[in-house]
Amino acid sequence: AVPVNGSFPANQSSYLNFLIPRSLHTNQTGGIHHRVAHFGAHYYSGNWKDVFMAHPIYYPENYSDFCLFPDEFPSNHSHHPHVPHPHGEWDHDPFFLLVDRGECSYVTKVRNAQRHGAAGVIIADDNKNADHHLPVVKDDGSGHDISIPAMMVSYNDAKKIKDALLPPDDKEHHHFERSVVAEMAWHWPQHEHAVFVSLWHSPVDLKRSEFLSNFSKIALKIHEEDEAKGDKETGGRMHFHAHYSILNGLSMQCKGNAEKEGEPCFDLCTNNGRYCAVGHHSVSGKEVVVESLRRMCVEKHYPGKPWWEYVQHFTHNCLEPKDDEYFANPDCLKDAFSHAGIDQKTIEECMKDSGDVNTDSDNNMLQNEVVAIEEYGILETPYVLVDERPLPRFASLDAKSVMEMFCFSFAPGKAPHVCHACALCGDPVACVSRDPMQCLESDNKHEIPDDSSDSGDNPDKKKKKKKSHHFWRWFFIFSFIAGAGGYVFYKRRMGEGGDGLGSYTLTDAFMSDSA
Repeated sequence: AVPVNGSFPANQSSYLNFLIPRSLHTNQTGGIHHRVAHFGAHYYSGNWKDVFMAHPIYYPENYSDFCLFPDEFPSNHSHHPHVPHPHGEWDHDPFFLLVDRGECSYVTKVRNAQRHGAAGVIIADDNKNADHHLPVVKDDGSGHDISIPAMMVSYNDAKKIKDALLPPDDKEHHHFERSVVAEMAWHWPQHEHAVFVSLWHSPVDLKRSEFLSNFSKIALKIHEEDEAKGDKETGGRMHFHAHYSILNGLSMQCKGNAEKEGEPCFDLCTNNGRYCAVGHHSVSGKEVVVESLRRMCVEKHYPGKPWWEYVQHFTHNCLEPKDDEYFANPDCLKDAFSHAGIDQKTIEECMKDSGDVNTDSDNNMLQNEVVAIEEYGILETPYVLVDERPLPRFASLDAKSVMEMFCFSFAPGKAPHVCHACALCGDPVACVSRDPMQCLESDNKHEIPDDSSDSGDNPDKKKKKKKSHHFWRWFFIFSFIAGAGGYVFYKRRMGEGGDGLGSYTLTDAFMSDSA
């Protein structure tokens, strides 16, 4: 990797363009319109330093979907001249592979290209009318072994690449005209105004709700700062959007099988089995769907500070004490609305207007969540996107991890003050809770000791090291270099047990003790 040559918009962290032929090159900032995969290099590596790659492109025209590894191609298949044979002259030369969308998952295509020796993959969209709205290049749940980057381009841009690879009539320039060289580049994003944070979760999951409750303290502090600066009308510097783990009842055969006791989906779903959720202990899946819809309406009519205050109060008073007794308790809900300054009638009307939960019809807000889960390929929850980037796989979902990723997505000097005061603190929640905000030495008690200062003879230090092995810890060190952007480094801390929140798969949905 060499220093980035790409020209990045302030809110974009990736770049795609063409060096050869010049007819494919664009001078627009950000290069060719593209969308980066949610798996593979640069997303899950946690390494978002400025890097640049430039290699020739090949297109396996006869098996353009690349759903089979070349060794698995039918025996009568002769390798197209535009794709290097796995045992041919291109074995040791880096190259990008252009493949077509469809027939198998994105991960399968990129994995086959990786096994074939590709340094990166460009996926051609198959929608001729979607030049400006490319789909999410989602993970299928197995993308952890992908170590090369992948980007999608529009159908029309891909066609230009394919046309440039075709042999020309002029034999004198035959070899040169078939050469297409692309450049990919990445850097840490440099937002000037705001960063988007999205979270998929379930309201009944206490550990994830604890994360929300803790992160709400950070979010509320950012909102306070925005209000003081008059940035409230623009949505502030954190644009947060909550998504919910709503299961598609139609695909689970729950429609018409969820209303009566003894039916397979009883008490799991609303709208006659259309929208379902995982329950917990004595909280039914149906009650989880209703609370999810309630929170959608709160976010719609009372975004920002009121939503965070509602969630924080609900977690502490309606979920933590005894969820089976207070989760759907009308008095507890009334207190949460009152605490957050929310008009309960407005929320109830919103829930009815969206399609209600007791009718045998679609609910548009719940349906949007089902569509979003499919669009983004959400296979497990919780799932976080910061500026359209997932947390690295090794990172715990905690307030510190998300805060660091959020704060380091701003251009130098543009991040909220809370980032400068608390982002590098061992316990940023404790830091932002103080007035004025400050990080104390006690907040960093779980940090990995510096080996250079350890004499090896101090038993207390050895005990601390052993104790620290029970925690997952990762952090970024963000250095501002005048005019040069940010560099991000990380440490990974592993150990048995861990303090992360882990993953919640759809398999767990049918192992839950709903009652």
